[in-house]
Amino acid sequence: MKNIKQLVKAFEGGAVYTFEEGDHYFIEIDESAMLDMLDEEDRRGIDPVKTLCFPDVLTRYSYLLSRGWVAPATHEIPALIKDLYAIVSRLEQLFPGRHFTPDGHLVGSIGEVIAAHRYDLSLLTAGHRHHDAKCNRIEHLVEVKATQGSRVSLRGEPVHLIVLKIESDGSAFEIYNGPGSLPWKNAGKMQSNGQRSISLSKLRSLMTNMTQEEMVSQVRA
Repeated sequence: MKNIKQLVKAFEGGAVYTFEEGDHYFIEIDESAMLDMLDEEDRRGIDPVKTLCFPDVLTRYSYLLSRGWVAPATHEIPALIKDLYAIVSRLEQLFPGRHFTPDGHLVGSIGEVIAAHRYDLSLLTAGHRHHDAKCNRIEHLVEVKATQGSRVSLRGEPVHLIVLKIESDGSAFEIYNGPGSLPWKNAGKMQSNGQRSISLSKLRSLMTNMTQEEMVSQVRA
């Protein structure tokens, strides 16, 4: 069943819509208004409506981002994290001795969406083994790790690894961006939880001789 079309962006000469049908996700580009400005002879052979099909909503969203038809949702993250830490600070004032520092799944998910925007990644289904995303340009599988501390943990050797340090003001700094084999080789012993940890300082040292060809290039700030 075809869902109701949602207007994404209107522009002079037409509009862009999205809709879903079954398990497929569509973008419809309607340039009918532009064709109405042309002479009948110039309009011949031109289809005013183009429909693009995508396998999932994230791939469609990435395409919309690449065309500038939607604003990246990640621009809200710094302000949201700042608000989050303001709440944390207030809770710690109200309950002395208790710590409310965000960690775990929340920080990991924030890192994944920042990386998806910065490096043009398509996020995989949550819980995908050893990887969180795929690079849309070079077909690399990528694991994204984000932390507010001094270490990250790995459950296996990823094809490519990106590690981000997230500060309390919402800013995120790249610590590592390269083949996953190096961090896996230099990580500590396997722990009882099935993870091996590696320090951010060690990851920084592994980046010293990293070439541009070994990195996933950043495409957005």
